[in-house]
Amino acid sequence: MTPVDADLLADPAFLADLAGLNGALIDSLTAAGVTPQITGNPFYRHMQGESPLTARFMTRNAQKRARLVALARRARSHFEVGVNGGHGILLMMWANPDLRVAGVDLCGTVGAGNPRADIYGPVAMDWLRQRFPGRMRLMRGSSADVLPAYAADPSAEPIDLLRIDGARSLYEADFRALRPLLAPGARVIFDDPGWPQTRATVERLAAEGALIPDADFLPEGGIFAADPVLRLA
Repeated sequence: MTPVDADLLADPAFLADLAGLNGALIDSLTAAGVTPQITGNPFYRHMQGESPLTARFMTRNAQKRARLVALARRARSHFEVGVNGGHGILLMMWANPDLRVAGVDLCGTVGAGNPRADIYGPVAMDWLRQRFPGRMRLMRGSSADVLPAYAADPSAEPIDLLRIDGARSLYEADFRALRPLLAPGARVIFDDPGWPQTRATVERLAAEGALIPDADFLPEGGIFAADPVLRLA
């Protein structure tokens, strides 16, 4: 794979990869006899009715996509808490052809009526592993159980970029579990700034001096105007 430029989202090869991932997710849900809907991600709305194979990218997430591309291009290794359907990881892998990725996801359905991540989550992980052989370490389970063991694993590499997008009640615990692996100056992204738990976690970690806002990714309107990006203090 060759490096990509600012026209990534219009690149036919990238779009073919995105279609391949979406097709695998939809096929897994259809084969199980359930509605082919997925959880919200950088490209599509939560449980949207239109198939990701034909839907336009969600306009309101354009800034999120652009920031993920820019962040990926500044990193060598990335850890994602909350792999979900793999859309964010796919975007970042294309943004940086040298990026190495690890991640964890519960691969479980959160409450009745929600998308069947227990079906499509493992499929997304398998698709990514096959698409990017040797560059993926994706784990299934609760971050509360997986991350402490992962951080103690001698084979776990330093993390330049950490994106926390799992259970909001575990945001702080997820950060603290992986903090020993964060490289000097590592960047940390907290998803969903509109949720009080996200804001409280970011404010608490900043107040204790663990993290500082990243001036390169500070949007107009303040740190919570977009997914907060902070650096290891």
